[in-house]
Amino acid sequence: MRASGPGDREIFGYAKTGKFELAISDFSRALELKASLTYALRERGLRFAPDADRRTLIRRVHADLTGLPPTPEEVEAFVADESPDAYERLVDRLPGGKEV
Repeated sequence: MRASGPGDREIFGYAKTGKFELAISDFSRALELKASLTYALRERGLRFAPDADRRTLIRRVHADLTGLPPTPEEVEAFVADESPDAYERLVDRLPGGKEV
């Protein structure tokens, strides 16, 4: 991909990109992949790991985005928040969570 940049070099970071769109076929490919993985795991007597509980989830995302554990108050607030967008709001409010 050729793009103009400092010194008119080919630099990928300066390349213009098109609008990102997720096609329906991407979802069907993801479902096919999950089905294939599920089948392969079952053949070997294995299964996917269960979803993390909310206390584990907040500890993981906090450590990933801040490098620090959450406070006990943050854990309790997240565990008590039953809204469907609780995880997204948690990620958005942490440093490094919301993309600019």
